[in-house]
Amino acid sequence: MHVDAQFVDCCLKVQFQQEYWNRSADNIETIYKFVIPKTSTIGDFYAEVGGRKITGVVQEKGEAQETYDDALSTGQTSYLASKEADVSFNSYSISIGNLPPGQTTKVYISFMSVALNKDGKYVFCIPPELLPASVPTSGCCKIEMTEQVENVYTTVGSISKNMDLVEWKLVPFNQTIVICVTTKKFFQPKAILEYDEETNSKALMITTTPIWKDLNTDLIESQVEVIFVVDRSGSMRDSRIVQTRKALNILLHALPPLSRFNIIGFGTNQDWLFEKSIQFCEDNIKIAHKKIQKTEANLGGTDLVSPLRRIFAQPPDIEYPRIILVLTDGSVDDRSGTINEVRRNQEQCRLYALGISSEVDSELVKGICDAGRGEAAFVINDSDIESTVMSLFEKAFQPCTRNIQIMWPENTTQYAPKRCPPIFKGDRLIAFGLIEGEVGEFVNIKALDPMGQELDWLVPVEKGNGFLRNKLAAFEIIKQLEADNAQNEQLDTQKKIIELAKKYQLVSSFTSFVLVDEQVDTATSSSLKTIKVEVVKPLLFTEIEKKGGSSKKKQYK
Repeated sequence: MHVDAQFVDCCLKVQFQQEYWNRSADNIETIYKFVIPKTSTIGDFYAEVGGRKITGVVQEKGEAQETYDDALSTGQTSYLASKEADVSFNSYSISIGNLPPGQTTKVYISFMSVALNKDGKYVFCIPPELLPASVPTSGCCKIEMTEQVENVYTTVGSISKNMDLVEWKLVPFNQTIVICVTTKKFFQPKAILEYDEETNSKALMITTTPIWKDLNTDLIESQVEVIFVVDRSGSMRDSRIVQTRKALNILLHALPPLSRFNIIGFGTNQDWLFEKSIQFCEDNIKIAHKKIQKTEANLGGTDLVSPLRRIFAQPPDIEYPRIILVLTDGSVDDRSGTINEVRRNQEQCRLYALGISSEVDSELVKGICDAGRGEAAFVINDSDIESTVMSLFEKAFQPCTRNIQIMWPENTTQYAPKRCPPIFKGDRLIAFGLIEGEVGEFVNIKALDPMGQELDWLVPVEKGNGFLRNKLAAFEIIKQLEADNAQNEQLDTQKKIIELAKKYQLVSSFTSFVLVDEQVDTATSSSLKTIKVEVVKPLLFTEIEKKGGSSKKKQYK
């Protein structure tokens, strides 16, 4: 396995090179399935056979499958890269059909992604789950920043003296590959305009990571909406519901005075304390406490999707950033559907979860928090409840910059996100717009800081080279359209997704990459042997730092 990566500001292109060899006496079809982070998609795909490069094209999904099948039926080797129908995780498959006996082929898959952001650094990470078991990995990462690089850190390989290249050789398959880049102006708002000659397209990327100096959090009167979603299914009876009642009382006492709140019990049915979130006050808190005292595990099954859908159907008030706090043992009816529902609506809220009991379904709890940009905590014993709950509370009720508005240039055709979420401490806002025509010298961003004071940034527009920002702009808009389509299927939305994906050559829910080696023409039997390879389980980014082997840190300053 060989990896070639390109780090351009907060944009990443990661190319995996894999080699397939048919050691059997028959023509074979191999189907290789894997999961990549939800911030990524396939943006390039080609193959090499005997020194020849085989390129392909993005087509509508059904058309691409037909092209692939037709090639198989005529004895040609063909390749197909598709997104799986199960959208709970970002699952993809690579199919190589009609590979002749003794034939070797190299496949090059490129993923486009936005880099992680941690503690004021750009982070590129390849967890072991993304690499084949038992196969050492070599590779390199080029670092191309529009601002001065101050420091580069890596867990593998060597760093060039100019801090523009990291190289590694034969990294063990169980080791996490991490590269961090610190730049001089990381926390300053930026606007970078990129022109891509191939697509004749312009993309504007806007980023900001607000910092608040000398912020006295005691003076901040948090204005938030807090929705407690409480598991009251049969599996929560006895000690679990007792722990849940105790946790709820602690959380209710800790609510900020200016907050709005609601408590929703779920099982087979739902039990809403109020029709919608109401203002924190003494009378409403008394009503809530009485409700908590009577809370029992008496609502039947564990349907978490339905109350979440009802919550998301109520648009949040931008003056009250929404926090959803789920208390559950995780034994829900539809794990994938639940995680997917949160992921589709992640711009609405931050979701945190408190896992109850030692037998909690940690995959579900961590999965919904990952999808909801929050964090999880787990209560095992009664003695842990107060400290665990308050630790989670402090993470959930951070100060934030809110009501963010980007004054996009008039000739912006499409942009994402449609509505900017609040930016909490350490978070980074990344927004993309596709532009037709000229752009002015500045872009204006307005917001409210944690104290409620108005912020007004006039950000100079810089020029960037390459194509990554255009590809990622199209991808982010496609993701937004896919989420809209999942809520309400419309042919017009699907058409927009297909047009963007074909123009920018991206795999999506409605498009696939297909390659055909027209120089190969071998007889194909009706019993073509199919080999399926399931490479990874769904990856949760909340677990990245806990996985992989340790290694010596290397850095340049």
